[in-house]
Amino acid sequence: MVSEDMVIDVGGVAVSVVANPSYSVFATDRIGSLRSVEQPTIVLRLGPDQPVPPDRDPDQHLEMIDSWFEGDDLWMKLGGAVTLVSGNEVVVGGPIDGGAGYKSIDLMVQFGLAAAMASPDRIMVHGAVVSKNDEALLVVGKSGRGKSTAATAAMANGWDLLTDDLAVAHPVKRRVRGVARPPRIPADLANAYGIEGRLEPGERGRMILDEKALAEGDRRLAGLVMVDHGDAGSLARLQQADLHAIDDALAVPPFGPVMRRHLVSAAALVAIPTFRLLHAADEAIRADRALELLDEALRLAIET
Repeated sequence: MVSEDMVIDVGGVAVSVVANPSYSVFATDRIGSLRSVEQPTIVLRLGPDQPVPPDRDPDQHLEMIDSWFEGDDLWMKLGGAVTLVSGNEVVVGGPIDGGAGYKSIDLMVQFGLAAAMASPDRIMVHGAVVSKNDEALLVVGKSGRGKSTAATAAMANGWDLLTDDLAVAHPVKRRVRGVARPPRIPADLANAYGIEGRLEPGERGRMILDEKALAEGDRRLAGLVMVDHGDAGSLARLQQADLHAIDDALAVPPFGPVMRRHLVSAAALVAIPTFRLLHAADEAIRADRALELLDEALRLAIET
């Protein structure tokens, strides 16, 4: 198999990607194409050949994913895609058989890298990161709950956008850096704010921006914001640290071996000032209200 080798900067972590030419797109689509000159600490291998899980029933099943554990090795299976995470090596394989096959391998790349990165001082998170004056908020929530709305409103009004999708956080040190995947923001908001990009194929109504729209470098992680839909738009401070508060922030399902590796990081993440932001139901004011609430969350987080 002829392979394409490249070293990609994934939130400040150098990842060596060794991929069959028809599979390299799965890496760049999921983690961007920002090159790194650092010595790789993780190797990602992509191709049609599937790693073979242990010959027994799965040890755990979460979010349609079967998983097996042996020592520190972790296998994950979603559809026809299988991932093996062994130490600092991630192997993802499976057939490309239309949209379902593409999506399975695409997600396996994210889950595999997130599992390999998990450690007491580092965690890959799923969410948007916006920053003002080098103070950052990590915005998390289930799909469709308004992460991109909040991030787009902030970016259009002078905040730095580090990522709209994936980031690598060092919660103990209170630092965070975005993964340089081209942002995909709501097309209606992009048009309203005069933000130029190309329309993403499909029915999600997203505008793909150039990765140059993202701010580089890391920022101080001031606070965590959980977004959801509401009525008039409101912000509430969550007073008690709770690991369930970051369920939607994890970039990999919470399989046993993964949780053990990043438990310290997860605990430090929920100890950061945490807020619940409920979007206004009125679309005419939703983005502007979200910006006001982000400003308030950042002010309160810094004062804590």
